[in-house]
Amino acid sequence: MSGSVLSGRERWALAAAFMLMAGCANRRPPGTQPDAMSVQEHNKAASLEQARASAHGGRYHPGADPLAGCTGDAEVSGLCWSSRSGTNGRHRTERRQHAHAAQLHRQAADTLEAQAATACRSVAASDRERSPVLHPRDLVSVDIHDGGVEGAVVTIVYRPVVGMTPESLGRVVDCHLAHSAVLGHPIDDLPDCPLVPRGVWAEVGEDEQGRVSLAIGADRPSSAIEVRSRAERLRVALP
Repeated sequence: MSGSVLSGRERWALAAAFMLMAGCANRRPPGTQPDAMSVQEHNKAASLEQARASAHGGRYHPGADPLAGCTGDAEVSGLCWSSRSGTNGRHRTERRQHAHAAQLHRQAADTLEAQAATACRSVAASDRERSPVLHPRDLVSVDIHDGGVEGAVVTIVYRPVVGMTPESLGRVVDCHLAHSAVLGHPIDDLPDCPLVPRGVWAEVGEDEQGRVSLAIGADRPSSAIEVRSRAERLRVALP
């Protein structure tokens, strides 16, 4: 895309950087980053963590620990030897940690849903329901790269389609990437679509003949292999 619009790879890199900084700042437990799992999995994990927090909460009794100061609730004289401390403070700590993890999972699910809602806001329902690459009669070519053109694994070139510009196709692609993240990048979903695997980035532009093109790459070797395999099946389906 042109002007101040970020490319697909730049958007994914920026999002990853923000998630990494947020993770470092908040000391996120593993798996609580939005893209770590699907919305459904995040909600299940949140329920599990909340249940664990409640279990520890039922075993924590405020004021019962004579060495509460060891865990930061009160002033205490002397040293907090482990042999003198009970389990009450540990139940409180575990309760807080699990409750915090539950909150992070809920926030991650909300983030994924909000990103998909934003990305798909201006995309027609028909374009949401079908992958933008699964229109073989509208494709000129599907080129698969070894080592890549600027890191791309696959480049798809489109025939002229009424209403299609790099910008309009870019919105549809962003919608499908966001929707795939909501579902947790289901590897069995749309087996011929290279936009599904985790860690995929996409850039829309034009080739030397002015035809709209879509470059797709991946940030991890396993995803690159999967993208290449899907692109091979997509290429076979061309008329």
